[in-house]
Amino acid sequence: MWHGLSFIDFSLIGIYFAVILCLGYFVGKGDKDDDSFFIGSRRVPWFAVLCSLVATEVSAMTFLGTPGTGFSQNFNYLQFGIGSIFARIFIASVFLTAFYSKRYFSIYQYLGDRFGHKTKYTAVVYFILTRLMASGVRLLMACIGVSVILGVPLEWCLLVFMLVAMVYTSMGGIKAVIWTDVVQGIVFISAGLITVCFIINHIGWSEIISLGKASGRFEFIHTKPTEPGMMAWLKDSNLWFLAILNGFIGTAAAFGTDQDITQRVLTCKDVASAKKSMILSGFISIPIAGLFLFIGVSLFAYY
Repeated sequence: MWHGLSFIDFSLIGIYFAVILCLGYFVGKGDKDDDSFFIGSRRVPWFAVLCSLVATEVSAMTFLGTPGTGFSQNFNYLQFGIGSIFARIFIASVFLTAFYSKRYFSIYQYLGDRFGHKTKYTAVVYFILTRLMASGVRLLMACIGVSVILGVPLEWCLLVFMLVAMVYTSMGGIKAVIWTDVVQGIVFISAGLITVCFIINHIGWSEIISLGKASGRFEFIHTKPTEPGMMAWLKDSNLWFLAILNGFIGTAAAFGTDQDITQRVLTCKDVASAKKSMILSGFISIPIAGLFLFIGVSLFAYY
């Protein structure tokens, strides 16, 4: 049932869950009011917020999905990151300035003041519904991966993941979410680096590079459509200008109007720290995405 996993494997898993729960307890210890629970009393260091933003992007979707893109396609996905950087600069300049102008608890307070209560509550309802669906997909992706690797029934994985997340979030509020994101981000990125080293050790760096180049896996900028005709310039989503535009719009929506992400940025002590976290996260996310795409290319060469 356990697919040959050893005592050490299960010990590491147990330690990881223990660290997450303990972190949730200790960072929230002594917090008594809404200010500390929802915005961390605006005392969360900017670098922790930065790590949390990056870790939020390096979710199970990135960990399990992005290597699949590198395996079957190429590096065109990184074009999205260029547009994402421009979007974060825009968000930092416009959105965060507005959110910090009156020290709002949430983006919905701003919407209420700016556009009225109908807009505020409509946005809240849409956020809850769409967040439930999006988080459900991410949770399912993670649990499927764990279920396959450990040979544990999917229902048990879902139950354990939900319970752990609810416990540490309820104990520590937004600070628990941010600091556990830091731990999770370190685990994700470390696992990615170890995977690359493992494959390089087995087949060699030159083999990965030569096979990747021969199959076009390292194409970064997609300059012309794969199909003939004028309409192909608007239908091929991997074309550089469409990918960059997509990255800009998608990131502006996620990081500027999604409470799940924006709430993290509101925990910084001032708008300058928030802007620093937001903009730097865009520059860091591109090499991390490149790492997981390279894992996909390495797996392609390996198999």
